Amino acid sequence: MKDDTPNISKINLVVGKIIKVWEMEGSDNLYCEHIDIGNGEIRNIASGLRQFLPIDQMLNAHVIVVANLLP
Repeated sequence: MKDDTPNISKINLVVGKIIKVWEMEGSDNLYCEHIDIGNGEIRNIASGLRQFLPIDQMLNAHVIVVANLLP
């Protein structure tokens, strides 16, 4: 019998800090963020949080980043 359970042990979760955030041009729902995930690596991430959080609450917040997803 085949086990279809996803292997979540391959997910690489890291804590990052939002160092820059701005509203995505042409979108009512998206922010763009620069997130420092350590070792000098800054990730560019888009998130659909504009309707839920203001920019001032996003900036300098610590977040969990799935660091091994394809772009």
